Amino acid sequence: MASVTVLIYGVIETSDAVIHIILGGPVSSKGAKKVVVAFVEVIDLFLLSTVFYITALGLYELFIDDRIKVPEWLEIHTLDDLKGKLISVVVVLLSVLFLGQAVTWNGEANL
Repeated sequence: MASVTVLIYGVIETSDAVIHIILGGPVSSKGAKKVVVAFVEVIDLFLLSTVFYITALGLYELFIDDRIKVPEWLEIHTLDDLKGKLISVVVVLLSVLFLGQAVTWNGEANL
């Protein structure tokens, strides 16, 4: 449920950002930065939704039924398999978060 909720929220935020761009008129350099940040935040939401989905699917495969049809790269047979999949997605998620901070960095805060 958490994955679907975050996914729907990401779709709403994407729509909001696109409407804001279309109705916002000409884009200045500061406006372009805001657009980039908005879409980086949307990507962050979709990645977070993916983390929730992989966690739910992995726990289901581990404790309920491991015979469900999933792509080979998403097959999870041990807790270490699940941790490996989550670590790879979390690293990408942290990279996107850092990118968002770097784009909006004003030079004062310590990155």
